[in-house]
Amino acid sequence: MRDSANITTGQTPTAEAATSLWQPINIVQILFGCVGVIGNAMVCLTISRKKSLQNLTNRFIASLAITDLISSALWVLSVFSRRFPPSDNPSVRHFQCVVVEGGYLFWISILASTYQLVAITLERLFAIVYPVRHRIFFSRRWAAVGIAASWILPFAVLANFPIFHKMVDGACVYIGTQSGILVHGLFLFCATYLAPLVTMTWAYIKIWQSLKIGRSQQGEPGSSHSAPETDHRHRARRKVVQMLLIVFVTFVVCWTPDQLMVLMHNIGLATLTMSQFGPVQILALCNSISNPFIYAFKNKQYRDGIRELFCFGHSPAQVGVESTTSQREQTHTTAATSTGLHHTVETGLATVASST
Repeated sequence: MRDSANITTGQTPTAEAATSLWQPINIVQILFGCVGVIGNAMVCLTISRKKSLQNLTNRFIASLAITDLISSALWVLSVFSRRFPPSDNPSVRHFQCVVVEGGYLFWISILASTYQLVAITLERLFAIVYPVRHRIFFSRRWAAVGIAASWILPFAVLANFPIFHKMVDGACVYIGTQSGILVHGLFLFCATYLAPLVTMTWAYIKIWQSLKIGRSQQGEPGSSHSAPETDHRHRARRKVVQMLLIVFVTFVVCWTPDQLMVLMHNIGLATLTMSQFGPVQILALCNSISNPFIYAFKNKQYRDGIRELFCFGHSPAQVGVESTTSQREQTHTTAATSTGLHHTVETGLATVASST
């Protein structure tokens, strides 16, 4: 869980709830959330419509896009829902404490997104470094199991979230001892950030080493790696890895400030308010909205698929071919007409000359 400010403080959210919805920071959050919804929806539509993108890796990417879409939508809803006044009903107030003020479902989806990014990285690791094991462990069925696990694990990691969030004097607080809060904060930091970070860093180092060895073997006399098909496959894999590596680096850049602030807050090194968390949370939200732009920038198939969405099902190449064909037909027709007129004029002149 990355939004742990409510875990260790007894701050009341009434001051935040009383502020206007149209504050600049709220407008930015709503706009970013809407961009995330639209961008990730376009990724899902592109993968579903373009057959060349319907492979195992892109199924994981589609699942990640769906999760980021949900995260972006929940973020927008949380901005609006925080404007609601606290309920007098204890059950409803506890729900507001856990889901609205604590953002329970939002952080579940964010953590699921993180674990799915780990799954994508491991899939590429096995495909490139351990291809035999990849065929065994990464069938469609196991891919579905991995995606399901990425949603189940966050509920296990954040199991105590709804249990230990209580209302005390009108404030939503996490009830626990100082040592318990410290252990809980360290556990969340490791489970939600450090472990995924270490796993993906190790995986990309192994992948890069394998690709580097494969590239050095290309062109060697008598080596099977010199085949054109193998060379093309190697380049395609390298491009996919480069794209996913950018996604990973973006994840690190967007989430590291938030994670460090939460860690310092939970272990007692700093006392931070929700307003101080606002800017770094917007940066963290950028992780969910940036991936579609990375796919479009680094992958031609995604760019073509997105263009097809705005060409009403016709690929840009088809539109270009039809336009070129039409121009060629028009050119041939003009040339034929010009030839016919020229022939008619010549015939008329010959007739006049013979009669003279």
